[in-house]
Amino acid sequence: MTSMKDKVVIITGASSGIGEATALLLATFDVKLILAARNAERLNAVSKECQTKGLSAEKVLVVRCDVVKPNDLDNLIQLTLSTFGQIDALVNNAGSGNYKKMMETTPEILESILDINVKAPFNLSQRCAPHLIKTQGSIVNVSSISGQRP
Repeated sequence: MTSMKDKVVIITGASSGIGEATALLLATFDVKLILAARNAERLNAVSKECQTKGLSAEKVLVVRCDVVKPNDLDNLIQLTLSTFGQIDALVNNAGSGNYKKMMETTPEILESILDINVKAPFNLSQRCAPHLIKTQGSIVNVSSISGQRP
């Protein structure tokens, strides 16, 4: 396997769950991590956890980011590039679910789910693509098994 050392990896939804677990695993590979989510307090806690895995504080950037807001996505890219100079991987992990029955789901709820689960990963991937092409990087899209339930 190619070394991951010093690869620059953006993870959305990094404040909990799969995003947090991904960050903690990647920290053991000595990457440069950008932890993005809406909850800055939780992101700071995850950053500290990454440091307990051996990743130096200089290799972790915490960015409060709401992935449905274009300005937040632009800021995420700008901060990543100004801090680390490149992007090697994007993990689109931020997501939201709807636990209501179809007849209880309003158009507004559906639109919100589509915004975060479909539009946001596309928009961030599109913004990262030119930088990922330069580094021959990768995009990982995390989804839910919920989409397979009737």
